[in-house]
Amino acid sequence: MKLFKKLLPFALLLMLFTACEKEDVVTDTPVEIEDIVLVTETNPLITRASGDGDGIVLDCITILYPFDLVGEDGTIVTISSEEDFENTDGAVVFVDFVYPITVSVDDEESEVNDGSELGNLFVSCVPAGGWEDGEFPAYDITYGNSCYTLNYPIQLINLEEETITVNSEEELVNALTEDLYFFVFPFDMTHEDGEVVTVDDMDEIFEALIECNGFNDGGEFDWEQNFEYIGCYHISFPFDVVLADGEVVTLEDHEEFCDLMLLGEIVDYSYPITLTDIDGNEVTANNAEELEELLDDCGDDWNGGDNIGDHFIIWIGSYDNPSEGNPACYTIEYPISFTNTDDGSTLTLNNQEEFDEIFMGEYPNLGAYVGNFPMTITYVEGGEVITLNESEDIYTLHESCE
Repeated sequence: MKLFKKLLPFALLLMLFTACEKEDVVTDTPVEIEDIVLVTETNPLITRASGDGDGIVLDCITILYPFDLVGEDGTIVTISSEEDFENTDGAVVFVDFVYPITVSVDDEESEVNDGSELGNLFVSCVPAGGWEDGEFPAYDITYGNSCYTLNYPIQLINLEEETITVNSEEELVNALTEDLYFFVFPFDMTHEDGEVVTVDDMDEIFEALIECNGFNDGGEFDWEQNFEYIGCYHISFPFDVVLADGEVVTLEDHEEFCDLMLLGEIVDYSYPITLTDIDGNEVTANNAEELEELLDDCGDDWNGGDNIGDHFIIWIGSYDNPSEGNPACYTIEYPISFTNTDDGSTLTLNNQEEFDEIFMGEYPNLGAYVGNFPMTITYVEGGEVITLNESEDIYTLHESCE
C-alpha cells in the first residue's frame, strides 16, 4: 500500500485560507448575525482537509461542492470549486462549515447536520496506512465498521509521544478530531458474538480485524507487505472480490484491498484470480481449492512471507544468470538501501555481488524491507534509465520485465 495516507494534516484548506490573493469569491458580507448560529470555537476539522476535484477530503469523507464556511465575525463564504479556495480572502478566519453539508463516503452521498455528526463520521474512517513505523492509527472501531467494538478506557499516543486516556466514544471523537493518535497496546475489543479479545501488538490487531472477513483466518496476509500479497504470491491488480451482499467489486490497488479487509466486508475472491510467484511467473487459481494448493506450495521456508519485500522484488530483475534462463532485465545504480519494517534497521548494498549473495542458495530469513527512495535502474535492452520513487514503482518495473 502506498502507504499511505495518514489522517490528514494541515493541508490545502489552511494554506488557501491564508492566501494573499483576492478575486471573485462568492461572498455574502456582511450577514445579519441573527440569521446564522455563530460558532464560538473553531471546528478542528476545518484545518484537516485537502483539495479534491469534487470537494474537500477528510480521510474517507469528501465534503462535496458547493458548501458554505462561516467566519468568526459571521461572514459566510460559498465555496463551489477549487478556484474559490484560491481567491479566498485571508483576512477571514473561518471557524466551521454551515450545515447541513453533503458528503460522500464510498461513493454514497448523505447529509451531515452538525459538527458532531461530521466528527463521528471522520473518526470512523478505517486507516489505509500509517502503520509503517510500527504504530496503528487510532479510529473508532465499532460494529458499524467491524465485527468488533472498542472497550473503554483505552490509551492513545500522538507523534509527540504524549499519552492520553479516553473513557468513552465521545472522548475518542474529541481527541481524534484534534490530533493524530495511535493505539497504545494492549487494549480490549468485544466481538459481536460477545467474546472479549485482547490485542497485544500490531500483528494481533491486524489478525483480529482481518478475521472479520468471511473467507479466511487472516493467516494468508502479512500487513507489513501492504496487502499486496496472498501468502507468497503478489496480487495482480485490478483484482475482484465478493462482498457480503453478493456484490462483486473491482479493486484497483492494494489500498482499496486494505480498506475492505479492515472493514471485514470481503467474503471471497472472485475467481479466477491471477497472482505472481516469487520467480515472476503468473499463476492462476480458478477456485478456492486451487488457491489452497498454490499457498501450500509456498512452503515452510517462506516463513509466512517474511522475506518478501522491495529488496527481493527489485533483486529478481537485476540477477543475471543466462545459463539458467534468467538474464538480468536491468542494472541498478548503487549504493541502494532498504529499511526493515520490523526493527527499523537499514540494509545497504554497494554492488550487485553483495545483492546476489543475499539471495543465492537457501532462502534466508531476513525479514521484510521497504526501499529508501529514489533508486535508479537502467534497462539492459535499450539502455533506458528509470527513477523509482516508491514501492509501487518496483512492482511496475518487475511486471515490465516479465
